[in-house]
Amino acid sequence: MKVDLAAGTVSGEVDHFTKFAVLATEKATQAPPVTFKDIAGHWAKEAIEFMAAKGFLKGYPDGACRPDQPVTRAEFTALLVRVLSLPEAAEETFADVLPGAWHYRVIASAVHNGLVKGYSKNQFGPDDPVTREQVAALITRALTAKGISAELNEAQTAELPGRFSDAGEISAWAKTAAAAAVHQGLVSGYPDGTFGPQKTSTRAECATMLKRLSEK
Repeated sequence: MKVDLAAGTVSGEVDHFTKFAVLATEKATQAPPVTFKDIAGHWAKEAIEFMAAKGFLKGYPDGACRPDQPVTRAEFTALLVRVLSLPEAAEETFADVLPGAWHYRVIASAVHNGLVKGYSKNQFGPDDPVTREQVAALITRALTAKGISAELNEAQTAELPGRFSDAGEISAWAKTAAAAAVHQGLVSGYPDGTFGPQKTSTRAECATMLKRLSEK
């Protein structure tokens, strides 16, 4: 069969009598990538657009992403629940996570699935900035939720101090999780050789780490 787009014809040779039908359909157009007005040239542009296209990361009404804005513990929990496609829950969790709050159901889901822990039995601190060591702990638990082992042997755990000059600043409770997150390629350090365990994670950093998690 020959298709002549210029002439608008379809022609061909046949060796028997039969009926043919020619169907014309509009060419499918590829949807433009989801992007934001303030990420051109940003180091995390690809990860941000990936997360936005998947529906994981939401922008602001003015069309901005604000990639360098700090992320709260509630916001990161919501991102994690979306990436893992976990159903929201409605059970009581912490005294400072109130029914009716936008984050109530996602935090309940994260607690139900063993992803998050509070500062205490009653305090979660949803509006507190999430630190990089907290993010490392959360995404390591997320690996387990995906059925991926995050366990390290003694030698692998001992690699952390040699990779980051500030490894000693990582809280004792987060050291194993940080080592696992680094070993799995989910978290990387800064160009100056630091991990920045107590630094607040930005939207760009969270998008990058969660993109890596989603691809596991």
